[in-house]
Amino acid sequence: MHKEKELLRNFYSSWAQSVSLYTRWADHYNISYPVLMTLYALYSRGSLTQKKISEFFGLPKQTVHSSVRYLEKRDYISLTPGTRDRREKIIFLTEEGRAYAGELLTPLFEAEENICRTIGIERLEEMINTNDLYNLLFEKEMKRRIKHHD
Repeated sequence: MHKEKELLRNFYSSWAQSVSLYTRWADHYNISYPVLMTLYALYSRGSLTQKKISEFFGLPKQTVHSSVRYLEKRDYISLTPGTRDRREKIIFLTEEGRAYAGELLTPLFEAEENICRTIGIERLEEMINTNDLYNLLFEKEMKRRIKHHD
């Protein structure tokens, strides 16, 4: 049991360091980590809802909402009503927003691609699969334990 606790602490530390590195990238451009992740999502995936951005990056909906407002005030994004639910807004980068996002994300994508080449596809796939499995199992455990706690 001691080894598992040590490994979990190392896992959390590693994960937190990754977030910290992306936060430092955002700080360099005088934006917050959530704004960076919002731009990242829109630039790499195209138009999205706030809910999708929240799901992709594990950010609270209110945090994404604040990031969207920040970007909207600077004319980097536009919002249009959803086709199925007009209350849900589809967010997309404006021409100015695409240029701005490209300026700060292109070097980030290049860095990520260099890292991927160094690590190798097989190890990256293994890392992703292991992390996905951990998240799936953690969600099951969380539901079971929260249910028992109520």
